[in-house]
Amino acid sequence: MKLANTWRKYRLMYIQLVSISMLYFIIWIPFVIISLIRLFYDPLFLQDVTMLIINYCLYIGPLASPFISLVGLPGVRQHLRRNNLITPWISRNAQNLIGPAATFKKRTEQQQMALRKEYDEHTF
Repeated sequence: MKLANTWRKYRLMYIQLVSISMLYFIIWIPFVIISLIRLFYDPLFLQDVTMLIINYCLYIGPLASPFISLVGLPGVRQHLRRNNLITPWISRNAQNLIGPAATFKKRTEQQQMALRKEYDEHTF
């Protein structure tokens, strides 16, 4: 029982850890594969690509890890969900609510009566 409570308590931390680990894994895999091919097979294999592109892609991990950590915070996640940035492919039409016209009409009548009352007070 207590173990399940601990997992539930630290679930977001585990999700952040796994997401940052996957980020570094995805970034380092091409570099490691190319380095192993160059080490064991052909020393000139993709030398230009490695020097020009892959070496600089390794800097994406430290730059992107704070943003991944931010997405794990509950307040930021709620803001992203509210603005439909987490799942932008879901149609916003399904989320729109249509209110009854009588309520809107009643509000406008009340506002018009208040404006007439103010106008009548100022004219006398």
